[in-house]
Amino acid sequence: MKTLKLIWETYVIRQEVSKLSFIYSYEENGYIWNCNEITEKLENQIKDLWLYFEVIEPIEINEEYIVKQKNLRAQNKYNKYIDRSCSTSQKANNTKLSQQESNFLSLAEPVKIWHHSEGKHRKLIEKSRKIMDKRVELWNKAEEYDDKAEYWKNKKFLTTSEKEEKKQRAESLENKALELWRNDYKVWDEYTCWHAYKPMIIAKINKNTVKVDSGSKWEIKYSKDFSEYMLKAKEILLDTAQEAQDFDAVWETFM
Repeated sequence: MKTLKLIWETYVIRQEVSKLSFIYSYEENGYIWNCNEITEKLENQIKDLWLYFEVIEPIEINEEYIVKQKNLRAQNKYNKYIDRSCSTSQKANNTKLSQQESNFLSLAEPVKIWHHSEGKHRKLIEKSRKIMDKRVELWNKAEEYDDKAEYWKNKKFLTTSEKEEKKQRAESLENKALELWRNDYKVWDEYTCWHAYKPMIIAKINKNTVKVDSGSKWEIKYSKDFSEYMLKAKEILLDTAQEAQDFDAVWETFM
């Protein structure tokens, strides 16, 4: 098994590289791919893109490795947008009038018509307006960068096994909350009706909520006070969990 790493001196279209099944590795700082042997066809395909390649130490490219690179990309995106937000905010703060001009405008003197200072005064007011518009534009752009940074900060890629574990933890949290909810609502005002050619139980849970099929999860999950039972269930499970951080991550899916 050989691991190839692409080398280039100019920008490469990612779609074209992806057609060759190469993936970008942030650890190797380049596109890599595993192959049993380097065929002439593969060499020609790489040369057609004006690229070169080298054989590096074998790397096991599996699902865990690919997910790791995706998380590294998310981290790099977060750092990039945080840096852009800071630089844009700094640029906005530095965009201002000189101290002398600012002191003059703070006096709030009216423009003197037909005075020799009228033109200079009006130009200074217009300059102040443009500077303020520019600062507002930069502040808005910094907020956009903050939003993008927040998105990539919360972006977490998981492997198939991690997704399954997270799903199981979420189900255990939900089932515990359902158990607590049912214990408090043992007596319901129920009656039978026909829906979609089959009888269903209608349960009147509270004054503002009427739900269908009293045994179903979705009926209880969307009741008015179910969020309180989710909090109680989380507290109970956190006491018995070995890693409380896992349940904190699960809880975010219910917010």
